[in-house]
Amino acid sequence: MNILILGAGAAGLSAAKTILENEPSARLTIVQREDCLPYSPVVLPYYIEGKISKQDMCLLGDRNWPPGVEAVRGKAVRSIEQTGRGGRVALDDGRVIGYERLLICTGASPAMPDPAALAGKNFVVLRTLEDADRILSAGAKRIATLGAGPVAVELAIALKRKGLEVTLIVRSRVMRRLFDPDFSEIIKDIMVAGGVDVLLGQSITEPRGTPPETVLVDRTGIACDMLVVALGVKPNLDFLQGSGITTGGSGGIVVDGKMRTSVDYVYAAGDCAETEDYVTGKRGINAIWPEAVVQGKIAALNMIGAQVTYPGGISRNVINVFGVPVFSAGSLVGEKKTVLTPLARVRYTFRDARIVGIQSIGEVSKGSILAPILKGSKHPDWLLRSLRPNN
Repeated sequence: MNILILGAGAAGLSAAKTILENEPSARLTIVQREDCLPYSPVVLPYYIEGKISKQDMCLLGDRNWPPGVEAVRGKAVRSIEQTGRGGRVALDDGRVIGYERLLICTGASPAMPDPAALAGKNFVVLRTLEDADRILSAGAKRIATLGAGPVAVELAIALKRKGLEVTLIVRSRVMRRLFDPDFSEIIKDIMVAGGVDVLLGQSITEPRGTPPETVLVDRTGIACDMLVVALGVKPNLDFLQGSGITTGGSGGIVVDGKMRTSVDYVYAAGDCAETEDYVTGKRGINAIWPEAVVQGKIAALNMIGAQVTYPGGISRNVINVFGVPVFSAGSLVGEKKTVLTPLARVRYTFRDARIVGIQSIGEVSKGSILAPILKGSKHPDWLLRSLRPNN
């Protein structure tokens, strides 16, 4: 079987490993946009801080592609064409690669604010190793970061730990999609105590200078040497035009439980795939590393003839905020119960007597508090005894 994988991130490498283990006779080709060995973008803030090296980021244990894989590096996909029981993909260097099975896991790129606000200005994003090196080589002493998600927060912390002056510009509140307002406020206070200047409810109206010397936030001017935009991501799918592959409201490729797209023999996984949420049943992109790994494996198994179903993903994230672990999983919508322990503040969200979400600040076992969601558990006995919801 001739299998082509587009993308060498978590989903692509997980799929490749699964195929090599279960179908060693398959002809496997991986195409990646960057001209380097695959690495983990999740740890880019730690690389910027100096905690890990480029070698530590490599996803290939022996620093080489495994035997049986043809790697095409530094090439972008231009188009996909279906041809009977398979198809072919055109690359930007004119090369055409045929396939019997295709897995699209091209990941995502940084989302951008209103283009007019940044038109003609010098700013950077953080998604690739090249972006991280650009930030490091700029020699900036004062950095303004636009964003409120985990990437923006971890980047602001990493830069502050390098001894820089850091301002985090937040359009509403810190990590609002992961935490309730009071938990967000606690996280913000920890960041401020760590030396990061956090501006809530603000947005950029105009950056001035090249590089920016001042970022205008509403009516406040922020002096900085560099502006970093970290507003989330959008799928890398500009090559889909004319392919017949359906995308959903999230902008990702619509897949079923087998990770199949609307076109025969074509699958998708990772940050570019729209899947069902395990807790809410809603469709969307769950752009986190663990889900990409699982989706890549399930797609691979189905491509080689197995019948495996993806149960849906759980939105979750864990980061370390100046030494304080913060964790969120599942839904924020429902009744609430907050439990204080000697080391942590934990909040359960529940509907129909079942736990559907968990938030925590402090030292907890992430595996143990995620388990009730995965198992569809009712409230633990100790929680049922004092079940009146509160804040």
